[in-house]
Amino acid sequence: YACSKEPRLDGIQCTQNCIVFSGNLVDTPFNNEISDVDIKIYYQQPGPPSIFIQPTYIGRTKTNKDGNYSFRFDGEKYMDGGFFTFYMHKPGYFHHVSKDADFELIGSINTKDIRLDQPTNDTTKLHKRTSLFLKIKTTKEKLDFKAFDITYQVGKSPWGFNIQFDKKIDTLIELNMPVGIPAYIGWEGRNYLEPDGKKTGLRVFKIWRKCIV
Repeated sequence: YACSKEPRLDGIQCTQNCIVFSGNLVDTPFNNEISDVDIKIYYQQPGPPSIFIQPTYIGRTKTNKDGNYSFRFDGEKYMDGGFFTFYMHKPGYFHHVSKDADFELIGSINTKDIRLDQPTNDTTKLHKRTSLFLKIKTTKEKLDFKAFDITYQVGKSPWGFNIQFDKKIDTLIELNMPVGIPAYIGWEGRNYLEPDGKKTGLRVFKIWRKCIV
């Protein structure tokens, strides 16, 4: 996204009063280190969100063969407030089940939680990506429901979407799923009524399934 212009910091040239971001990226479920993860760091000024105050791009680094990264820079001018955000990209891996972007948000830290010259030492877990194809096909001309809600969840991160239709449907949906850890998929049919002009949903059925791919 757009950000305020500032010379990119190299993440190395600082010896005193430094902010030091360091950490480790591992996979699930085996906690194996992930090398060559591309990480971008941004700074957001304090205050309410505004289109006129865009994040400042701080710099970029990568994890080494042991899955570790470190990025240091002069931190004094950033310690009056605000927060930093971290974005990652690694082909074949993802952090949140709903995302499929080049760079994905993996975390943030407020400046009040930072101590100059002290590394942060965070561990972040990434999922190895695979695909689960969900086939949705109706076999009756007239259905008992008019909408289909699909929810899928990895850990505590639910995601979902809705399909509305008034006729037979035959479609194939690809879901981003993690390799080797339990995930949950749910689907339910709903009828949407509008008594007194107010839209409500009446559940016809709901099914949950646990799967490991």
